[in-house]
Amino acid sequence: MDLWYIGVLFVLLLFYKLFRPTIKGFVGEKSIALKLSALPRSKYLIINNLVLNSKGKTQVSALRG
Repeated sequence: MDLWYIGVLFVLLLFYKLFRPTIKGFVGEKSIALKLSALPRSKYLIINNLVLNSKGKTQVSALRG
């Protein structure tokens, strides 16, 4: 009986568990970028990866304004 797929499933679940924050961050950034790309460029300025120093670092991925 071939049970190789159980090993593959285990590896995929382990990979997901280890990299879940990175995966969620990537998906979140891409979904925001897609929504912001629909805004008219004549009215909005999009700033990516803005880092503000205020009692520690704060990163803003995108701004509308």
